[in-house]
Amino acid sequence: MATTVIGFISMGAPRIPSLVWFGTLMSLGLISAFFLSLVFLPAVLRIADKDAERASYSHGILEKVLTSIAKLTITNSKKILALTAVLIILGAYATTQVQLETNRRKYAPQDLPALVKFEELERSVSPQYVYAIILSVDRIDADNVAKVEELAKYISQREKEVYSYETVGKALKDFFGAIPPGEREFTLALSNMPESLYNRFVSGNHIVILLYTNTQTEKEVNHAMRNFEGDIRFFGWDGDYYITGFPVILAHLSEVLFSSLNLMTGVAYLLIVVFLLFTYRSIVRAVIPLISISVAVAAMNLCMMVMGIKQTTISIALNSIVLGMGIDYSIHITERYFEERGKLGVGESVKRTIERTGKAVLTSALTTAGGFGALSFSSFPVLSNFGILAFIAVIFSLVSAVSIVPAFLILYESRKSYFSEIRNII
Repeated sequence: MATTVIGFISMGAPRIPSLVWFGTLMSLGLISAFFLSLVFLPAVLRIADKDAERASYSHGILEKVLTSIAKLTITNSKKILALTAVLIILGAYATTQVQLETNRRKYAPQDLPALVKFEELERSVSPQYVYAIILSVDRIDADNVAKVEELAKYISQREKEVYSYETVGKALKDFFGAIPPGEREFTLALSNMPESLYNRFVSGNHIVILLYTNTQTEKEVNHAMRNFEGDIRFFGWDGDYYITGFPVILAHLSEVLFSSLNLMTGVAYLLIVVFLLFTYRSIVRAVIPLISISVAVAAMNLCMMVMGIKQTTISIALNSIVLGMGIDYSIHITERYFEERGKLGVGESVKRTIERTGKAVLTSALTTAGGFGALSFSSFPVLSNFGILAFIAVIFSLVSAVSIVPAFLILYESRKSYFSEIRNII
């Protein structure tokens, strides 16, 4: 319960309000469920099962499958750990290749009638992604307005992504045929311009250039911004300026979300390690579950890269969720192993752990995976992808718990015995 709550609490690290509330509500729900399982569930079991006798362990089909997994793990522990290392490395590489979905329309059902009609219209005309270049001038006069107009024309001619532009100078040309050169004529022209149009392009000592482009992807947006900045410098604009607009906001949002993803993952890892060290007073028992769950995170990122699934404002929380929930299975396996190890040898302890605790872990994991998997049937692509990725992560968490954790424990025991023999010889 504590490690799961830590995973959800780590969502608050980037201080994004929606993630803070999501993590807080999930944590409160988990804590409530934990206390109900300690108080309410035992009471129900006692009432419903008064005359039950102690159940004897029997080998059904599931137990036989788990026994086979145990034998496979015991005989191939080194191969499993080598495969683990490869998978974690590939997952780390895949993390750098996953992009962010910046097209808001991809978040909605793609067969939505309004969206279908809008995309049909967009195919007929160029898509509209507007950049605003805000330029500082010492005063609003004919010379500065003409210079801004030349800059806008220069950028639109150089950049093929720009198919149109608007400026106060262009508006003056549309109304009066040209930018009035004299100060008196220029002032009179501005006063005769509709106030709403004037306020669209001028504010204080700032003049805006609106650039209409067809840039859509994050890569195209970043490329366009670099080009605009280069054009402004090459043109020789000597005043202050900055570039804004919805595409720019999305580009910065991408940076914020990816940094939030890394921050949440790092905080979750750190808090879980500290908690496990404080609880078990053992580095081995703190690290083993983390190695296992790292495989689930790596597999999820690898699947995103292979399947072409992009990060969204929903999926960035998955690492924290997987770390918090998926680590449960590894903790159960590790805990049971050390209980059995006090009475049995290494191989028999692993076998009994997987056979007996594995059944509960398997049932828990499959019900969790089923809950997340149901989201894959959502008509919203972001929820559907979230469900698919969460399903994959939970399944890999299960597989890791019953294979990688025992394999690492076997390796740990063999190394511990080896060093004990060396110490005895010395």
